[in-house]
Amino acid sequence: MLQQKRRIILLAMIMVILVGAVSLISTRLLYDTSLNEQRNRLGELVNSQAGMIEELSNLSTELDLIKDTDKDFETLLSHLVRAHKKFIVASDTGEFTVGLKVGNQINFLILNGERPTAHQKFAFVPFGGPNSAPMQLALSGKSGSVIGRDYKGQKVLAAYTSLILKDQQVGLVAKIDLHEIKEPFFWANFIIFGLGIILTTIGLYFFIKISEPLLLEMGKSKNNYRDLVEGSDSIILHINQQGIISFANSFSKNFFSQEWEDLVGLSAMLLLEPQSEYANNSSSLNRVIDFFGEGDGPHEKPIRNDDSTAWISWRVRKIINSSEDVEELLCIGNDITDNHLSRENLKKSESRHRIIFENSPLGMVRFNPEGVILDCNNKLVELLDSTKEKLIGFNVAQKSNSKMREAIKKALAGESSIYEDLYTSVTGNKTIYVRAIFNPVTLGNSSTEVICTLEDISDRIEVEKNLAESEERFRGIAKASPVGIIITDIKGSLLYANQRMTELTGENYTEQTGLSWMNNIHSKDKSNLITNWYEADFISKDRLEFRIVHNNGIILWILGQIVKLKDKKEQMIGYVITMTDITQIKTVELEHTRLTAAIDQAAEAIMITDTDGMITYVNPAFQKISGYSADEAIGQNPRFLQSGEHDILFYDNLWDTILAGHIWEGKFINIRKDGKHYTQEASIGPVRDETGKIINFVCVSRDISKQLVVEAQLRQAQKLESIGELAAGIAHEINTPTQYVSTNNQFMKEAFITLLAMTNNYRELIKAVQLSKSQEELLKIAESGLDDDELTYLEEDIPNAIEESETGLKRITEIVQSVKQLAHPGEVQKGLYNLDEIIRNAITVSSNEWKYVSDIELNLDENLPEIHCLKGEIGQVLLNLIINAAHAIESKSGKDTEAKGRITISTYQKENWAVLKISDSGTGMPENVAKRAFDPFFTTKEVGHGTGQGLAISHNVIVNMHNGVINFETEENIGTTFTIKLPLKKIGQ
Repeated sequence: MLQQKRRIILLAMIMVILVGAVSLISTRLLYDTSLNEQRNRLGELVNSQAGMIEELSNLSTELDLIKDTDKDFETLLSHLVRAHKKFIVASDTGEFTVGLKVGNQINFLILNGERPTAHQKFAFVPFGGPNSAPMQLALSGKSGSVIGRDYKGQKVLAAYTSLILKDQQVGLVAKIDLHEIKEPFFWANFIIFGLGIILTTIGLYFFIKISEPLLLEMGKSKNNYRDLVEGSDSIILHINQQGIISFANSFSKNFFSQEWEDLVGLSAMLLLEPQSEYANNSSSLNRVIDFFGEGDGPHEKPIRNDDSTAWISWRVRKIINSSEDVEELLCIGNDITDNHLSRENLKKSESRHRIIFENSPLGMVRFNPEGVILDCNNKLVELLDSTKEKLIGFNVAQKSNSKMREAIKKALAGESSIYEDLYTSVTGNKTIYVRAIFNPVTLGNSSTEVICTLEDISDRIEVEKNLAESEERFRGIAKASPVGIIITDIKGSLLYANQRMTELTGENYTEQTGLSWMNNIHSKDKSNLITNWYEADFISKDRLEFRIVHNNGIILWILGQIVKLKDKKEQMIGYVITMTDITQIKTVELEHTRLTAAIDQAAEAIMITDTDGMITYVNPAFQKISGYSADEAIGQNPRFLQSGEHDILFYDNLWDTILAGHIWEGKFINIRKDGKHYTQEASIGPVRDETGKIINFVCVSRDISKQLVVEAQLRQAQKLESIGELAAGIAHEINTPTQYVSTNNQFMKEAFITLLAMTNNYRELIKAVQLSKSQEELLKIAESGLDDDELTYLEEDIPNAIEESETGLKRITEIVQSVKQLAHPGEVQKGLYNLDEIIRNAITVSSNEWKYVSDIELNLDENLPEIHCLKGEIGQVLLNLIINAAHAIESKSGKDTEAKGRITISTYQKENWAVLKISDSGTGMPENVAKRAFDPFFTTKEVGHGTGQGLAISHNVIVNMHNGVINFETEENIGTTFTIKLPLKKIGQ
């Protein structure tokens, strides 16, 4: 017995387990099926809503209905809110949400049919957190369905997708609380499991109580069935042959509870179609069958419920009696109001889309999975210059160009693609630039179709081409511009900088876009820029000078200019800043300031004239020298200073020189305001502009009146010094002829006495003759008075003495005349003189200096023209050079040596120059002495043997007084050669 009970218990346990397993499996299968249906339904809803939203967005953009993008976006969201309020998901927890990603946050734009405020709970949810998983996937650019936690943290079944709305990625999510889906199945499973337990118990009871009547078992089974029906979530009605409801389950009663307290006994038509003529009267079952229509269903019928219309999907089962008549109808209905409304909305959406499709300003076309055109709008027909008959059925994937085929095949493979190029219509032979966007559309598990929008962009391409050319020109100009160019937004953040800016600062501006452009502004100038350009309501100074610091540390001065940048609506969108490097100008200004100060403080008189000779500027030194103020001088011609000392040829030569672009140098004798004459040494040169054109003349001069007096005194002193040094030699030269003139004079005196005595003897002889003395006495007197030898001596020597005296006197005259010519005091006017004669005079005067140490070799050009010079000054130069040559030879070989040196003097003509060379075989000059040969007061002679002025004065005479050239070549222990060049023609001739 115990064993039997155990077996019964084991059997009962096995049956319970089997029932539990069956109930769990069946519930799970039903749950999975329902879950998939809900998943598909939500997916369809999300995709249809996304498509509708995109089309609305594209339509508003393409029709340019709203200019303001932000307002457009808000308007679209408002439409969605109203649409979602009207759209009811078949669930208490069903909800549409729309959101976008803002930084690391999800900003929900629509929650439960409402626009949440910024401070409302759940308006912002962290992106990447555990909640709002469907929206995170949608904002990641994905589409699909998922079971995850929503923004509240509740586990939901959700369908999601991503779409681009007004250039923003927006996520769209439709969800149902998973608990709501599970709950019916949980209760169903609980009921089924309980029913299984009951059935198992009944089975066991039958097994134990075999004798129980079968009707009892059926009754129990019917009760169990009724319980099952009563627990169903569907409307279950039994309608008898009279059309009266004979049974209604609890769900039906609850569904219609507000309208009817009890459904049993009511006319079915009163419940199903209260507005019909059969509603208040009993009607046959056939009328009910006619209401549902043929077949078992499903039949979708509207039913008024609580002042609203519910849509029920009916399945009708006819119960046939033995007479083959319909005895009863079993009607099972499911509330599909949400699905129906979704389909209706979808139809409306499709209708709207069709309107949009047909009236779109863009060509629109639909392709099947093979690339064949299924449908197209009239705009496409117009764009391609074709007909719908030719287009529909045309296989673009096979018969268009390769680039178009590639774009379509890419879309058919499930990836969006864009074709933007020249396209020639195969069916219309029209060639235009088009932009075609191919978007794949996959409905359920069906093959992929493609929706394409096509736009004629020929005008845009032309505009873009012109814009590109314009931009290229701008970039070319900006790149080649010597001016730095910066473009910023209204906050001063960098948008663009040209190559010149990189050269000015050394910065790589391509890496600094969006940052401040003022990093290289000098710290002392930055605040001034900000104050004048950015902090004020308006730009107070559009031009500013400031400094920038190059990355290598160099500071540059910049002239900056800022200009407001405006769009087509005259709204300011930024600034354009140009920067010109004025460092050189600043340097020139500083130098100009210094130069102006130097000119104003200079001791030399500075005068600037225009090309017509009118004075435009004089410095203070000019005013001091001339006695004329700046106001008196400016505007006048410099001729008001002329003294009349220079002829017209002098001034013609001056103007010819400076107008030819050369520098004129010379001396003026001008007249002061007080009438006094003064001599100035001047240099006049042209001033040219950047093209080389002469625009001014500048005269720099100094008053040398006192200097000329000093120089004249110095030259005269030097002459006297030279003559003084030569005095002994000159005295010696004069003494020699004087001595033999004196000796001859003594001889002549004695000869005269002798001849006088002879003359007296002849007087005595004449008296004797007169006295008639005898011949013997006469002969005796005659013989005593005549000495034949003495007379012969006197006949021979007296002429010689006379000749020697004449020669001596002539030599004395020559020496005195040479000294007189060389001294030449008071000479102020130049004249034409023979250079060879001046050389011979110098040789004569200096003969005592050289004749004991050297010989002189003359190579003089007898045909050399006369030179225009100061004779005394040139003679002094020659005297200095001959004496220096003699001293150099004496220093080398000594005075008492028999071997003499040589001084060679040559003259010849070379072009317009008279050339004089004086060479000696003396010591030559070492390099350190040669460098200072023409320095005043520099000498290598012993103290008392020279002042060091000789060569300095010679250089001044030749170069400054005669516009000539003097230079020398020297070699130690070999000798020195001085070369002098003097102009042959007088200046002005």
